[in-house]
Amino acid sequence: MGKATAIALGVLAASAPAASAQEFDGPYPARLLTIESGELHDRGRGVVGLGDARVALVGSRIEILTNTIADAFGVLNAGFKLGVFEARGDRPALALGLKYYHSIGGLIDAGVRRIAESFATVTDSDVDVRGWVAHATATWPVPGERTRVHFTAQLHRPIESRFTVEDDVAGGGGSVRFVDGEDVSALVGIDHALAGRRLILLTEAGVSWGLDRPRLGIGLDAGSENWRVVAGVLLPGVETDLASDPRDFEVTPVFSLHRRF
Repeated sequence: MGKATAIALGVLAASAPAASAQEFDGPYPARLLTIESGELHDRGRGVVGLGDARVALVGSRIEILTNTIADAFGVLNAGFKLGVFEARGDRPALALGLKYYHSIGGLIDAGVRRIAESFATVTDSDVDVRGWVAHATATWPVPGERTRVHFTAQLHRPIESRFTVEDDVAGGGGSVRFVDGEDVSALVGIDHALAGRRLILLTEAGVSWGLDRPRLGIGLDAGSENWRVVAGVLLPGVETDLASDPRDFEVTPVFSLHRRF
């Protein structure tokens, strides 16, 4: 997602009929840190919890998804992922996806107001964060079944990423805009099993033409077959255009605690 929504950190809770153990042990993970893989969960399978949440609806062809942490912070987001074809021989798995986000106030409004109050007397504030992200991702399994390589092209179109503040005591007010902008990026990701499914290393690297800088990410996906925790960091962080008191964040954290079902 976009940089402004990262302040809230980058759904759907669903139950489904039981599948065989072989189906449950299918490709995992279906998402790295920001990169969606070219593969999807089997029908009725997915994850639910804090952070990444999703469920597959039609075979392994369609997933609907959200990030529940962003939802709780006041940036509602929902998307879908379409599996074009599965990996076969030298042909990679390929998936397309689209996600929309829109702020509704709540904790993100309180957070950015607190930032503004550090340099002004704020009597009113308003948050407006909207946009969408589209991607196309191909995934190649590496012989040995411990490593998969992913290549993705992403387009992020922020419609609005700002908050306004008003000072009825001293008069005036202003608008603070997060330096975001339309972004086109290409990334390569790798997920590598360090200790089977118990510990998986997630890495991402690429370039953002919209931000004119590289994008990097590293994290770990750890836990049991059912309960998983994902933690990592992304570069670059969040940059604002606050003239009086810049509040930039060097890295963007990534976190998810969820149950596979």
